[in-house]
Amino acid sequence: MKRWYRATSVLFIGLTMIASTAAADVAATDALGWDHYLGRNGRPLDYAKAKVLFEQGVQEDFALSHYGLATLYSRGLGVDRDYLRARYHYEKAAEGGVRRAYYNLGVFYHKGLGVTQNNARARMLFTTAAKMGEPHAYLTLGIFDEEGLVDGSVNLNSAIQWYRQAVAGGVVDAQKRLDRLVPRLYEEISDEE
Repeated sequence: MKRWYRATSVLFIGLTMIASTAAADVAATDALGWDHYLGRNGRPLDYAKAKVLFEQGVQEDFALSHYGLATLYSRGLGVDRDYLRARYHYEKAAEGGVRRAYYNLGVFYHKGLGVTQNNARARMLFTTAAKMGEPHAYLTLGIFDEEGLVDGSVNLNSAIQWYRQAVAGGVVDAQKRLDRLVPRLYEEISDEE
C-alpha cells in the first residue's frame, strides 16, 4: 500500500511541476509579447511580433494573451482593425478575470463597436470592472450617472462618489469632472432652498 501511495505522490508532484512549468512558459511568452507591444525591456516596438506571441498564449487560453490580441485588433496595431475579433478576445480575457477587458467591452457596447449600441449592457460591464477595482470604470460610471446615459435619470450624488473613487485610483480626468460637478450640485441644492 505504501509503494502505491509513494508512486502516486511522485506522479502527482511530477505532473504538478510540469503544469507549473507550462503555465510559467505561457506567462513568459505573454510578457515577451507585451514587451514588443510596448517597446520595453530592450525589445523593439513590434506589433507583428507581439501578435505572434499573444497568439501562442491564446492557444493555451491565457487570459492576458487574449487581452493583448484584443487590444491589437481594437486599435488596428499591426493588423487590420477588427472589432468583432477584438470583442471575442476581450470576452475571453474577461472570462479569465482581466478587469480591463470588462471595461473595454463596456466601451464597445457604449459606442456600438462591433456590437449593437447598448448603454444598459455597457453599464453592467463597467460595474463589473469597477467591482474588480478598475479606476477608469469608476470615471465612466460617474459620467453615466452625471449624464443619465442609461435611462435618462441623472444622479449627481452617485456621480460624485464614482469620481472620488476614480481620483483615488489615479484617474486625472476624474478630478476635473469632480471640480466642475461639486459646485453644480451645491447650486442645485441652493436653488431648492
